[in-house]
Amino acid sequence: MREKRIIAKNIGFIIGTLIATITFFIGVFFVMSENMESRKQTLELETSNNVNHYNLVLHTIFHNILVIETYVNTVGIDNITQESFDDFVEFINFEGEDFVSFSIAPSGIIEFYYSKDFGEGLIGYDLVNDEREYVRTAVEYAIDNKVIVVNGPFELIQGDKGLVFRKPLFDEDEFVGLINFVVDYDLLAESFNSNDAKTIYTSIYDENKGIVFGDAEYTDNIHYYEKIDLEYVNWSIGIQISSEFDRSEILKSAYLGSGFTLLYLLIMYLWSNYYFKTRALLSYQNTLIKYDNLTSLPNRRLLNEETNQLIEDGVPFYLGFGDLDNFKNINDVLGHTIGDQYLSFVAKQFDKLVENNLRIYRWGGDEFIFVFITEERDSIIAKLDNIFDIFKTPFDINGSKHQISISVGVVHYPNDGANLDELIKHADIVMYDIKAQYKNTYSFFEEKYLVELYQKIEFQQKLDDYQISDFEVFLQPIIDVKTNEVKGFEGLSRLFDKDGKLIPTFAVIKRYEQDGKITNLDKHVFHQICKYLNHINKECEKEYFLTFNISPLSLNNDYIEYLRRTVNSYKINPKLIIIEVIETLGFKDIRISIELLNKIKDIGFKIAMDDFGMGYSSLSYLAKLPFDIIKIDKSFVQTYESDAFNKTILRTIQEISETLNLETLVEGIETQKQLDFVLDLGTNYYQGYLHSKPQRFDEIMKIIRKEEAKK
Repeated sequence: MREKRIIAKNIGFIIGTLIATITFFIGVFFVMSENMESRKQTLELETSNNVNHYNLVLHTIFHNILVIETYVNTVGIDNITQESFDDFVEFINFEGEDFVSFSIAPSGIIEFYYSKDFGEGLIGYDLVNDEREYVRTAVEYAIDNKVIVVNGPFELIQGDKGLVFRKPLFDEDEFVGLINFVVDYDLLAESFNSNDAKTIYTSIYDENKGIVFGDAEYTDNIHYYEKIDLEYVNWSIGIQISSEFDRSEILKSAYLGSGFTLLYLLIMYLWSNYYFKTRALLSYQNTLIKYDNLTSLPNRRLLNEETNQLIEDGVPFYLGFGDLDNFKNINDVLGHTIGDQYLSFVAKQFDKLVENNLRIYRWGGDEFIFVFITEERDSIIAKLDNIFDIFKTPFDINGSKHQISISVGVVHYPNDGANLDELIKHADIVMYDIKAQYKNTYSFFEEKYLVELYQKIEFQQKLDDYQISDFEVFLQPIIDVKTNEVKGFEGLSRLFDKDGKLIPTFAVIKRYEQDGKITNLDKHVFHQICKYLNHINKECEKEYFLTFNISPLSLNNDYIEYLRRTVNSYKINPKLIIIEVIETLGFKDIRISIELLNKIKDIGFKIAMDDFGMGYSSLSYLAKLPFDIIKIDKSFVQTYESDAFNKTILRTIQEISETLNLETLVEGIETQKQLDFVLDLGTNYYQGYLHSKPQRFDEIMKIIRKEEAKK
């Protein structure tokens, strides 16, 4: 019996040892797997953060240099004075603590200098003949090769350590000056040496794989290497895993391996401790994935998870789709940095409203999703009022106040949609309807919105019954602001149905653009414009100009050749025709846009930018593109009294236009007070219902005859 008990114990020991051994190896297998995955995710996360950070920093620096270059090219380096330079510095606000100073050095000698710490003490320095060899060499290399050269890091004369980005300026291949843009090296280099955990080293390399910034020499086993998308330099960003991190990983594996000899409980303790640490790291990474980096609000990934869980559980709720009104004005005029600060500020105000029954997510851009977990509509209205209260007072950003609003479309689950996609689609329809009519309010989904979708389909079918020849071209007078004389007319296409009712022009044009018919319509309008101008020239002694708008989709070589042939066939002086280019779609390829517009100018036409201020164009386009006239969108003049921001925009556009010798035309003048304002502003022309609405040609001829009779 005793022997049996011993045998039984031995078997139990063996089985227990075997179970413990198997359990250990299983534990080691999972620990090693998670260790490798954690290492991979840590490297990926820190690599992504560093790449994004330095891409942003370098792009910001080069953007600032481009702003300075645009200023120099616009004013002309020979025309810059200390007063105009100081005005420019005061007008431009270079964001970021890394900015130290910049200077403009015509012929290599610093004449214009700005520094937030040092004043103008460097004016007169001759960089071409500088006593420091590395400065002379960098300047010569930048000029000879027409590239940006980086000096540093070295001790700056005004103190601290800095990097100098030197950008040569040329006028028709002749060197005219040098931009020196100085950045605080310590702030730039914070992550180049390593992060706090000493996981990776980051360096910027030139085309020969030499170090531009950072301390890590290039090696063939570099962890990450990618070219940076910058126009003036051929740099790449490289990331190497630190030896400290590799050693720590080797030691970690060694400790896990040596743990095989430890007691099972100790192994379990070590494994559990490591497991919980790893889980905390994964939880942190999961937070990064599900929350927006800019605003810290939950993103659409978390929206999908939480909302679909409500749907799965059958919980009724309301969903609001909100979009900030006219937010593009802030991005286009003040820059995306200010726009991002604004979004962060809005998000902080939203976050104060979050509670158990209200969740707020960032959908993307300036769009937000509000989920109200309640069935009580009155409660929803109260919460929506709280949201709109945020926008009643202007937001103060960097000492500047900005007024903006929000439009929200609201739907109910399950009444207005069976899933999240349907709910967002229906809320989006309501929101865009609000933007088209009112803005700065909210509305609940109704069946009428679905009816409107069907109406759009019917609208398309209705358009199919008409030909290009069915379009009429109306004319609206363009008036000299100072003399109140009619100087010209804008040609506007109009389509009437069989009952004589006007079919909405904007909707027709959008439909024609989507169907690829817009160029045929643009040709038809130009043909009519030439006929009208021919008739006017024969009857009148005074010369009138005519303008008309072409779609960006028509701006190509074939259409330009059509313009040339048509104006020649009518024997019309092309200088009497102004071709308007819509600004709202922007210019995707500035080089091609300049080439095409110059071809139009070569024929003799004048060119106007239409609806300026409503699209994506940078103010720098005014200096690059061959415009003669800027047409300012009517929304600015109609809101200048209530919106100080729009009033500032009007004055800014007028001042820049005068600097560039461009004429300005304000649309939508409906009251004498508006006319008095644009007269005081200094604009050249206006058009609007105050003088005359668009009319058929025979009615316009009556206006012309009255003008002729005044002589």
